[in-house]
Amino acid sequence: MRDFADIAFPDKDLMTYMHGKRELVKLLLDTSTPLTGLTGDTKNPAIAEALATTVEDVLLSPVLRRVLTRKPNFHFRRSVIASLDSMYHEDARKLASMLIGQHQGHVIVPDFGFYGRPLHLSLIRQRRLTAGLNTLSEAPPTLQQPLLTIPQQFGAGCTYDDAVVLAKRAGLVPDYSREDNPYNRFIREAVGG
Repeated sequence: MRDFADIAFPDKDLMTYMHGKRELVKLLLDTSTPLTGLTGDTKNPAIAEALATTVEDVLLSPVLRRVLTRKPNFHFRRSVIASLDSMYHEDARKLASMLIGQHQGHVIVPDFGFYGRPLHLSLIRQRRLTAGLNTLSEAPPTLQQPLLTIPQQFGAGCTYDDAVVLAKRAGLVPDYSREDNPYNRFIREAVGG
């Protein structure tokens, strides 16, 4: 429920949003009520925010409405491959986060710079994430350091700065006097030159 509230609400720290997110979790705990039937005291600004955000931002999307209001027509027992490129970008981000949150196995996100969110930190801790990035700075700031704790890291087409970070993480030490130094070779290969 908390993951859904994190997904449904924009990433803002405004007090109204934070209270609305909490109220949305409370409303969702009543699992007998479908998402389209959520109601509450709209005189309470937090409940009004929760209902407006849920209805306006999530259910107005035809794709998200279909996914969230129809009976499930797929399961997570095996791999789930979701091609979301043709969707509106915010709908794709929300749906990806929902799919990632439901999957219990290893998760591969080739475009983690776009789809990665702070709520995915648990995947890093559980060592269930393979993340593709063009640059480390694409990832949300709260995920940049945790992403560097993933045991296997591979750089291809990196920026020079990211290649240096990866080289240091690999325990390599620069030695500019030697062309064949493993550090220099690592940087060259990671940058692609």
